[in-house]
Formats: sequence, C-alpha cells, structure tokens
Amino acid sequence: MDGTIVIRVLLVDDTPDVLCAMRQVLARAGDILVVGALESADSLVARTAELLPDVVVVDLGMPGLPPLDAVTQVAARHPEVRIVVYSGHDAPEDVEAALDSGADRFVSKFGSLAEIVASVRDVATGHLSVRQ
Repeated sequence: MDGTIVIRVLLVDDTPDVLCAMRQVLARAGDILVVGALESADSLVARTAELLPDVVVVDLGMPGLPPLDAVTQVAARHPEVRIVVYSGHDAPEDVEAALDSGADRFVSKFGSLAEIVASVRDVATGHLSVRQ
C-alpha cells in the first residue's frame, strides 16, 4: 500500500445493477474499498459486525427488514461506523427520518454517483450532516 487511507465500505441495495455500478464507481476512487454488498437490510447488523466497515451506504427502498430499522440498530451497536442513506424519496420528512434513525448523511438518488463517493469520504473523515 502506498500510504493512502482506505475507507472500508459496505453497500446495501436490492437492485443488483445499482450495486454493481456503485461498486465500480467506488473502486475507481482509489481510497475506497468495498468490503461487501447486500441486497437487503436483513443481515446488515450482523454483516457490519463481521466486516467492520468504516461506512455503510444503504438504500431506503427495499423489501425485508425496514432499512431505517437496520440503520438504527447499526448506529446503536456500532457508533464508530458512519452511515450514508440514499433514496429516490427525498422529501424533507424522508431526510429527517433517515437522520433521526442514526444516518450521518442523506444523498438523493437523483444526484450522481459522484455524490456517493464524496459523501463516503466526508463522513469517513468526520464531516457529518448538518441539519438546516
């Protein structure tokens, strides 16, 4: 390794194409390593304990365990893990619910994947969301 800080990321999205695209974009970042990918939030708490990511990136619109329930559990059990929630539902109440559940950042799916990369870097280095 050349001294570059590596940010370990766990991805959670129920759409395989989205997971693939996110994995590729994050891998190209150079300082981000995707340590796992899940297609539901059902095993998010257990996999977080197992994989020890620095950041979890989780979609809100998935079947199974409600993602915000999983976010709450991860935030409570692993306060050192930063959480980026992203969703196509970005009304103010959706953003507020995500932040209230323990997410450190909310990113709209209507933005670019580059926003996910920037958000992962930001939360990993302590630049958390500021409510306005």
